[in-house]
Amino acid sequence: MEDFTICNILFDGQFWIAIITRFQHGEYQEARYTFGTEPTGPEILQWSDTVLPTLSFVKVEKPTALKKILQPSCSHVSSKDRYKKAIAACLNEKQKTKHAQEQIEKKKKYLLKKEKRKEKRKH
Repeated sequence: MEDFTICNILFDGQFWIAIITRFQHGEYQEARYTFGTEPTGPEILQWSDTVLPTLSFVKVEKPTALKKILQPSCSHVSSKDRYKKAIAACLNEKQKTKHAQEQIEKKKKYLLKKEKRKEKRKH
């Protein structure tokens, strides 16, 4: 069996925690980390680069969370859906901003044309 590491971030009723299970050199090891409040994407990336490598793992005979982790979970789907919705909202906001800027530009062009017509009439 190949070596692997699985990190599951979940809400335990009071805090957001990470349960890290790894299979390395033929043995299972586990570690647990408590975040407190719900971590954001950038916080998780920073945590995985800085804190995760420094965690002390404990050898276990049978992983406690591995069965739950390997099964598809609703939280992964809802997180994925929330991510897609956030991206869609961001794109929608950019489109609205772009549309508003285009409207402003159109209005400026119209006012310039209007001014030029007035100038022509005066001469």
